[in-house]
Amino acid sequence: MRVCIVLPIIILHFICWIDVCAQTKDMLWVSDSSSKQIKPGRRILSAGDIDFYTTIMAHLITNPIYEEDKSHLYYYYCLNFRNDIKVGKLTLRSYFFNEFGIRKYKDSISAISEDMYNFRNSLLIPVGIKKLRLQVGISSKSQFWKHYDYREDNGGGLERYLFSSYLSPGYTYYTGGVSYSFWEQSSVELGLIGAQTVKIKNQKLFDERQSDRLYGLHSGQKKKTEFGFQLITNIPPYKILPKTYVEHQSLIFVSHKNVGYLNKYAIDINHAFHYFIFRYFRLSLRVKMLYEEAISHRIHMIHQFTIGYYLNNSF
Repeated sequence: MRVCIVLPIIILHFICWIDVCAQTKDMLWVSDSSSKQIKPGRRILSAGDIDFYTTIMAHLITNPIYEEDKSHLYYYYCLNFRNDIKVGKLTLRSYFFNEFGIRKYKDSISAISEDMYNFRNSLLIPVGIKKLRLQVGISSKSQFWKHYDYREDNGGGLERYLFSSYLSPGYTYYTGGVSYSFWEQSSVELGLIGAQTVKIKNQKLFDERQSDRLYGLHSGQKKKTEFGFQLITNIPPYKILPKTYVEHQSLIFVSHKNVGYLNKYAIDINHAFHYFIFRYFRLSLRVKMLYEEAISHRIHMIHQFTIGYYLNNSF
């Protein structure tokens, strides 16, 4: 159920992207297979890319010195999908990011270390001014699987409890405003009319974490919506130096009543540099930053450094 909404849309975009790539650069594909001449208003163009990285590592520890040293298997993947579909003068811009990492220990305990998805759709409408367009968009982020944490029980031992799960929390952003395009498929979108909906689908979270308030919601409250402003930046991998690419995705939201308070801004940034080594190897540095007062008063940051082997090492 959790993937039945996202995956069909991705598959549809992917099929369109494959169809276009199978043609020559200047050809158009259309849903009508007849040989009739196609009017310009009915033309459909699609352009996008998929970037996928995965790794698997085995750690075998003999005679461990520390109790926490345990043999385990680690698996991780990172998926980036971007696509533009143009119908006449309208453009539907889509972006999907998903990462997942899990450690399987010898004693059958599994621990998920990374699990996040971010899905975004924007409809761009030209207004007669170069690079400037009206935009209406929707984006969502959450996780696919249940995450557990541990705490000390009354007997001094450790007990496992549910920390988060699918759409618990889940965020949905609605926006309408203007978009400014630059570079290749890059844009900055200012949502003058926007809203943020926070959801906790699994209400057991309040009991498991022994709290009456989580992510700005009270126990028994499944969702809350706030209206405000949004700033979205979208930069697919873009070449800035020989063999060097920059990539950036960010979303900033603030409610109307809190515009003057910087600590009330919700910030979600995913930034990366890619450097091509030889023909099939790529070095990547990815920085993720998350801040929301309802979650923590501190900025949460993750730095990832990877060297990967790619059969198709290109953007």
